[in-house]
Amino acid sequence: MVATSTFPIPMRGIPVGILGSAFQRRLWLGAPELRDLAGTPEIQGLRLLRCLQLLAAHRGGERFPVVCRRLARHLHCHGFCASHYDAAGAALLGSLRDVMGSRFDDTVETYWGDLYGESAETMLASLAADRLQST
Repeated sequence: MVATSTFPIPMRGIPVGILGSAFQRRLWLGAPELRDLAGTPEIQGLRLLRCLQLLAAHRGGERFPVVCRRLARHLHCHGFCASHYDAAGAALLGSLRDVMGSRFDDTVETYWGDLYGESAETMLASLAADRLQST
C-alpha cells in the first residue's frame, strides 16, 4: 500500500509499510518498552499517516486541541506516557527522512517538526489537565 492522502507537504507515493517499519525501528530505539504497542509495520504506517493527516487538517483550527486531547488519551490508554513524546518526535522525523529520501528537505523537516512539536505540547497539556481534574 502507498500513501495517497494529500498533506500540506507532499507525501504521495510513500510506501506505508516501509514508513511504519522505519517508524517502529526508530521508536523502539528510543523507547524499547513500546514494542508491544505497535502492530505490524503496515498497520503502524497506516496509523501514523492517519494521525498526521488528522493533525495537519486541524492545525490552527478550533478543533485542534480536541483532536490532540483524543489522540493523547488514546495513546495514554496504550501505555504511551509523557516521556515517550521526544522519542516519537525523533522517530517521526527520522522515518520520514529515511522514506522520503531527497524529498525530505528543510521545508519538510520544519513543517513536520513544527506540527509534531505543537501537537505534542497540546497533547501533554491536555493530559496534565485531565490529571488535575481527576484529583
